Amino acid sequence: MERSGRRWSSAKPYRGAAPALNDLLGGQIPLIWALSVSVMPFVEQGKVKALGVSTRQRFPMLPQVPAVAESAVPGFDVEFFYGVAAPAKVSPAIVARLQEAIREITELPDVRARMSTLGMAVDFRDSEQFRELIAREYQKYGMVVREAGIVPE
Repeated sequence: MERSGRRWSSAKPYRGAAPALNDLLGGQIPLIWALSVSVMPFVEQGKVKALGVSTRQRFPMLPQVPAVAESAVPGFDVEFFYGVAAPAKVSPAIVARLQEAIREITELPDVRARMSTLGMAVDFRDSEQFRELIAREYQKYGMVVREAGIVPE
């Protein structure tokens, strides 16, 4: 989004971090939101400066960078998560088998270590816990959309 006067005008979103990062590095845009794994090499090279992290607390890979909640917007907390989903009609037995295999994988020390180097914390949730997380996020962002008056274009 770009700012014009006191109102924000919408612009077409980028199709991924790479094009946005290219424009940031090229000076066409002043800042971006991106996952740490996308920008860490450029932060380490001094080509970009990390201004804040979206999580409630500082990020272990960037301890010198304040959380947005502590430096600008109290209560700000946006975390990204990945999950595995299947069609609704998949049998409960298959869901249980997949869930157990994924849980076992997420407990492997080398998987946890690799995910950590990518800036991700492994937090396994079973099907019900993941469903509850999605429902909470849907409610949270639905409220943000309604309060901001955001409508689809």
